[in-house]
Formats: sequence, C-alpha cells, structure tokens
Amino acid sequence: MLLVGSLFSVGIFADPVVMINGSSVQKLASKVTFDGDNAVVKFTDGEMRTLDMESVLIEFSSTTGLPMTDVSFFSATTVVESSLLVSGLTIGSDLSIFSMDGKMLVSQKVNSTEFSYDVSDYKSDVYLLKIDNQVIKFIKK
Repeated sequence: MLLVGSLFSVGIFADPVVMINGSSVQKLASKVTFDGDNAVVKFTDGEMRTLDMESVLIEFSSTTGLPMTDVSFFSATTVVESSLLVSGLTIGSDLSIFSMDGKMLVSQKVNSTEFSYDVSDYKSDVYLLKIDNQVIKFIKK
C-alpha cells in the first residue's frame, strides 16, 4: 500500500518525537514533501532525511494544529493482480490511468472517497495512476 499526499504547512508536528524506521528522533519536523517514490522530511535544525515511501507512515494527532483543509492524502495498492484499490480520495478529483507508453486507459471524475477498478485484463506491466496533480506508479502482475 502506498500513501501519497501533500502538506502545505510548516510546523506540522506538535510533538518533537518523530519516528523514522522504528527509531525515535528527538527533533521537530517542520516540513514533509514528496519526491517521486520518496518522502523528504525537513527538521527545524535544517537537517533533511529522504525516506522510501514504502516505509513511510505519517500519523497526525489532534494536537498538530494543522487545519485538515491543508492535508490531502490518498492510498493505493502498488502491486495489483486483479483490482486497483484507492482510498482517501476527494470527491470531484480527476482520476486517470495511463500505460507506460502514455496511452490514457481511464479518465473520470471521482464520485466517492474510494475507487476500485478491475485491471485483470491488463497485461503485466507498470502503469501510472494520476489523481489531480499527483502521480504514482503501480504494477499489474
């Protein structure tokens, strides 16, 4: 499962304890951005760490002070056999699926917070899922 999102605020963590790969880091994270398959965490002391998205879990407590209108996340299965599953969508978003040669296979407006699409007839390959301005890859087995 891949979690994709974007944050538009500085000072997102109220608690200075940040967990990275199961280890506690006694620093305050000031910004989290996403670069391809990586999450980049910037700390208030200027240090930056790049982490593979496959190992990233971001949790928000009710004390973050971050308005929920500033957070946009969705999650999707990244290795698919028959159904592509996407959750956490915003109704009205544009959703598209592309083959690696650029052919648009699906294009529709999201009408639910969850999306399931049968890809069992797709050949085994890498595909791109685009939701608004966020793009992730998924693999059809």
